[in-house]
Amino acid sequence: HWCDPTSLELLESLIPLVHRHPILMLVAMRPRCEVAVWNVYENAKNSHTDVFSHVELKPLDAGRSRELVANLLHVEDLPDRVRQLILDKADGNPFFVEEVIRSLLNNKLVVRDDGHWRATKEILNITVPDTLVGVITSRLDRLDDTSRQVIQAASVLGREFDIGVLYNIYGDVRSLENSLAHLEAQNMVLPKGQDQQRTYVFKHALTQEAAYGSILLSRRRDLHRVAAESMIQHEPE
Repeated sequence: HWCDPTSLELLESLIPLVHRHPILMLVAMRPRCEVAVWNVYENAKNSHTDVFSHVELKPLDAGRSRELVANLLHVEDLPDRVRQLILDKADGNPFFVEEVIRSLLNNKLVVRDDGHWRATKEILNITVPDTLVGVITSRLDRLDDTSRQVIQAASVLGREFDIGVLYNIYGDVRSLENSLAHLEAQNMVLPKGQDQQRTYVFKHALTQEAAYGSILLSRRRDLHRVAAESMIQHEPE
């Protein structure tokens, strides 16, 4: 559902190969008829019925959601009210559950004590945003100023970003490296390459969108301009 037109065109041209070669094509998408990939889905379903399978991923049920919370965060004294609040807000979305739990850890509402995780008294005052973007935004708000500025600058470059271009946008090499290490520890961005042309990728597209949406419009324009100038300088063609 985030696929660019050229990649979708390539996908459609490759699909007929499954009739002649042992190829499996696995396409994950949101079931929305207004996105471009929906036409590819419809064509594949109608024109390749003998090799087409549709698998609908449903939200986790209550039992599976509770199991996920227990697996991600084994807290013996997690209040039932807090556990139920997380489950109610997540509504079966596993990524929502994961982000809420990371928020609990970041806010030190759940701490490591003598080899065990325990909930602090303050956890009873927890408020959980209603949307996944709200949960991610609350985590972004709690970053230190430098890390927040770095992730905002990175968000201008897209889901995947080159560290060399990010250097040119941000400028301060030492604090940039420290902030990227912190953002990686927070599981917000992940390294993708180990060579000199290092690249990073946002853990989730919604994290990039939330970071981008948090930038003031005037600063956003400046970041886009500096990013474009850097790209032109590095790859003039």
